[in-house]
Amino acid sequence: MPSLRDKLSRITACQPAGLEACLQLVQAVFGISADKETLSQLYDLSIESLDSSNLNQAMTAAAAALVFLSNAQPSQLVLRQFTQNVLLQLAAATDSRPVSNQVLQQLVALLASSHAWTIAYEVLLCARDSLAAQPDNQAHDGSGKPSDRVANHVQQQHEATRQISVQLPIPTASNAVRELVAAAVRDGGAAQQQKQTADPAVKQVLDYCTGPLFTSTCQLLASPVPARRKAAFQQLLPALLQAAEAVSSDCYQQCMQQLWQQCLAMISAPALPRRMGWQYCCSIAQHGLYSRLQ
Repeated sequence: MPSLRDKLSRITACQPAGLEACLQLVQAVFGISADKETLSQLYDLSIESLDSSNLNQAMTAAAAALVFLSNAQPSQLVLRQFTQNVLLQLAAATDSRPVSNQVLQQLVALLASSHAWTIAYEVLLCARDSLAAQPDNQAHDGSGKPSDRVANHVQQQHEATRQISVQLPIPTASNAVRELVAAAVRDGGAAQQQKQTADPAVKQVLDYCTGPLFTSTCQLLASPVPARRKAAFQQLLPALLQAAEAVSSDCYQQCMQQLWQQCLAMISAPALPRRMGWQYCCSIAQHGLYSRLQ
């Protein structure tokens, strides 16, 4: 009888075009459920594939994990282990490739369907740290100096009890934030439509997105690293403003005012922040965002 490794290798040999095709092959070969021993073996094979940089085999193993975990009731411990050591690692290893975002989409869907919003919140903190906490790529305020508020908040987050810690590349971290925000908005909106109380962990995600994360993202607009500025303005801020709009119109207005104030502060700063501040102000006005502040 073929072993788990043999079955995974056969799927990999079929060279599935993307994660979705891989998921379908896994279901055809394995079905949709697995026992604890199989999950344990799958976890070990996933780590082994990632350690050896065999990303095709790692994608197959990750697909199997997603199928099995989605059709079971895994413990928070199991979900957290697969999230940190398999799925986020694969997303980071395939950064800027389509499969990276496919993995993130499936991961977020898994966490949402499992009501594992505490883990989703940990992933959000992990992505935020990856974007803002590196020594050579610190977030800045309009003065061009690293923001004490951001530095203090990062330190507080590291001191807090946390389970997930993965260094994600900028595109992967940005996509993780976008996917998590979209899922939280959908979940919160669904609860509101059904006149139910939203999961407190979902509220925690939305509050963080419209509070500390929004503040640090605004300050990334003055980062000396072009990729961080681009990610902040083109990807993160639109997603976070979506979260603010889902919370309340007042929350949206407050976030927009904070964004506008950051841009104005940059205009009064020297060199790069001033130039970028003018560009951001023009872009905000051009897209009609400023008019919503009046």
